[in-house]
Amino acid sequence: MKVYFIETTDKTQRYGIGSYVNNLIPEFKDKDIDFNYVHINSRLYNSVVRTKKASISHIHIPVPINGNSDIGSEFHIPLLFARGIYTIISRHTGKSEKFVLHLNSVMQTNIGVVAKDYSAALVVYTMHILLWRFFYKNDYERFILEWNNRQDNKESHKIDSLLEEKKLCEIADKVICLTDDAYKFVIEIYQIPPSRVIIINNGLNANILPQVSSLKKKKMRRKLGFNHKDKILLYVGRLNQGKGLEFLIDAFHDVLKVHQNTKLIIVGNGNFDMFLSRCSDIWSRVLFTGYLDKSELSNIYNIADIGVLPSLNEQNSFVALEMMAHRLPIIASDIEGFKNILHDKTSCLKIKMVKGKDSSGLDIYALTKSITTLINDESIGARLSNNAYNTIIEEFNSKTMSDKLLMIYRELLLCVIEVKPK
Repeated sequence: MKVYFIETTDKTQRYGIGSYVNNLIPEFKDKDIDFNYVHINSRLYNSVVRTKKASISHIHIPVPINGNSDIGSEFHIPLLFARGIYTIISRHTGKSEKFVLHLNSVMQTNIGVVAKDYSAALVVYTMHILLWRFFYKNDYERFILEWNNRQDNKESHKIDSLLEEKKLCEIADKVICLTDDAYKFVIEIYQIPPSRVIIINNGLNANILPQVSSLKKKKMRRKLGFNHKDKILLYVGRLNQGKGLEFLIDAFHDVLKVHQNTKLIIVGNGNFDMFLSRCSDIWSRVLFTGYLDKSELSNIYNIADIGVLPSLNEQNSFVALEMMAHRLPIIASDIEGFKNILHDKTSCLKIKMVKGKDSSGLDIYALTKSITTLINDESIGARLSNNAYNTIIEEFNSKTMSDKLLMIYRELLLCVIEVKPK
């Protein structure tokens, strides 16, 4: 069973999609699967190179010879480049051999188009982000108005991207959604038959994370320049609109009025200028780390006291799962993306959304109150974090995720074998 998993080597590989495949690969070990990881826009080589690491084949496809580094990252992959990608992949398969092509971004739609033209590949698409929520800032009324009048909005890049995704969903033999919200959207708005849509929640292996004692935690804090009495709040994610970081910083100002020994660590890349100005009077209390690799980030998780997920638009977030796995008490925005994995007052404290003049936001007063509650009463945080940890072990683990995905691969290939003429 051959599978070609497509990713574009850009910032998405550092975040959600990178976490997705990195949690899948270890689970595929010793399974009946020839898993090929295709890196488009690879900067490691100047020509197409195939490598192997831990039984997984990696195909590195560099930036096209025209030198346009934007191709395959922020922009749609052009049809000509898509044909080249498909040709490279098909060289590794038999002429009549069916294989699975697993796409992970609307930017990759043309690869699916080419694959269907040659009819050798079975296309799977994982919807890692719900575009309408991102574009319209959760304003469903505004979205549906523009969507229903899309013939009159031919210049709208938002509608163009949504139509491109609809096209990809129509091409795909199976669409994988991460949440109930996305599943409903694909069926009702894109009108994809329910038989071709499935929900597979993200998952990770929390059992491999080392347990850190309180003594070791104190030593790690001192090494990283923190006092053992500091109360550390943690944000992990991109620094851009829609992630809700501005609401956390505003609430943090209010927390400092009561708890002066509180620190805020902000992990991630993005638009630093957008948020640095909001911290001008509290710079000594806020640490911007930029992007951290897996081991560095694990150290930060281990020294933090509270994890905050203020995002306005999320899809079964790996950051949420990582915080749960590290037994961090969590405060999260009350959005659809966290609905299945985090439950208010059971495994987290949730903050209601408030509708503003132009867009929705978080209730800053409620966020401040939840932070101070967890600082004042550690027993509440302990109860929430233990429940969250048990949830990830039982329901959102990487084995369950990989088993369901393998089942999809096998079912698609089995259907092809069964209808193959004698």
